Amino acid sequence: MQPDSIPENEEPAQQQDDSGLDESEMPADSSSFSEQFEEPAEQAEEPKLLETEPQQVSQVDFVDSETVQTQEQNKAEEQNIQAGAQQFSEDKVALDESNFPDAGFREYLAQFDVDSDGMFSQQELLAVTAISLRAKQISNLKGIEHFTALTYLNVEMNQLTSLDLSLNTQLEVLIAANNLLSQVVLPQAGSNSILRKVDRIGNQLTELNPDGMSGLRMLAVDDNKLTTLDLRDCPLDEGYGFSANDNYITSVTLPGGDLAYEFTTNLAEQRLPQDKTIGYQVVWYTDPDHSSPLETSAGGIICQGQTLYAAVEPVQYTLEFLPGNQNVTGQTDSMDMVYDKAFNLPACGFIPTDDEWKFAGWNISGKLYQQVESVKNLTSQHGARLTAVAQWKANDFFGQEYTVWLKNGQQDTQQLTGTYGEALVLNASFNREHYHLAGWSLTPDDTVWRKAGVAVARSYRDYTVTVDESLPDGVTCERMG
Repeated sequence: MQPDSIPENEEPAQQQDDSGLDESEMPADSSSFSEQFEEPAEQAEEPKLLETEPQQVSQVDFVDSETVQTQEQNKAEEQNIQAGAQQFSEDKVALDESNFPDAGFREYLAQFDVDSDGMFSQQELLAVTAISLRAKQISNLKGIEHFTALTYLNVEMNQLTSLDLSLNTQLEVLIAANNLLSQVVLPQAGSNSILRKVDRIGNQLTELNPDGMSGLRMLAVDDNKLTTLDLRDCPLDEGYGFSANDNYITSVTLPGGDLAYEFTTNLAEQRLPQDKTIGYQVVWYTDPDHSSPLETSAGGIICQGQTLYAAVEPVQYTLEFLPGNQNVTGQTDSMDMVYDKAFNLPACGFIPTDDEWKFAGWNISGKLYQQVESVKNLTSQHGARLTAVAQWKANDFFGQEYTVWLKNGQQDTQQLTGTYGEALVLNASFNREHYHLAGWSLTPDDTVWRKAGVAVARSYRDYTVTVDESLPDGVTCERMG
């Protein structure tokens, strides 16, 4: 069955002769034939010949003319029928590989072929207003242009690399997230007031031109390769408005309307170049010279058609210096540092109150650095505060001389000079009547007497002073540890 077609055996009404008569009746009604037929009554015998001859000639002429006219009419009728059939055929779209190359797309579209004739009539095409092809492994959407009444299209999670919707002028919602799209042609570029929502997250788009899209209320283009974005013609006043994180955007012109926009959530995070993925960040400015940083209020801004500019910059961090486990005087000031730039660590400004200790280096994140050593890239986290903790070690007095003062508890004093690491014999010459030398005390207020033959040890710097039984009058200094 072919609806709306013209049956091949039906004669068009306009092809009937205006006279309303058949061929045998037409000569009697002809005025010429009437005149010729009346003349023979006045002219006796001769008119009979004249009557017969003209009649035969006229009759032959009439039949030939009518036959030719009928043949021409039949031919014209046949041509009209063929043209109508051809036009009808052209108005239909075959559901085949030439019109719809993707097999998965064809399989899905078969549901709209209502009469199952393998063809889409214009009526069938115009009846389709929504197409949902989510995760159908579609790689080619050629043929979508035939569905000019389409208002909703969902092709997310497929393998599309391009999408031409220039003829889908009634489209209101487009969902094309998570494909491989590098090019999308939207309908009525420059003057589209119908398209309301577009989701193209997770593609390979390098350009997006929403100029003139005065009806666009929501736009999602996160995770693409966009570098610029001009949204001044778009109201974007539904939901979150628009989101464009994870691109390479260097400038974006915002919509107007004094809309409150969650900048930090939906735009601030951009991708970094491959050679600056570590230790760098995207910083936003209100001027192309990158001299006026963008200020946000609780992560939001007001959209007034202004243009924002993004710059890739190294992170900044601070290094603070701590004295460690010693009591010290003095200080070492903190340093502000920038990623990818070398800095010399400062000399230690801490001075231990106990001069037995000396500075050994700065401990930064478990690694020991020397003072004035050159360092860089201690962290890749912007705003981090690192600590450099002073490390101390005991002073090495080996080979140095020291002085021992011997007192007898009265006014007498004797002075001896020793060398660290060597035994020092205390040859005291104190004499006290009725007394003998019982031992030595290392401090004036020591209440415990060290008798001869009893070994004792006291710390003095990093040495041990020992009273030895074999040296009743001597003290041995030995290195500790």
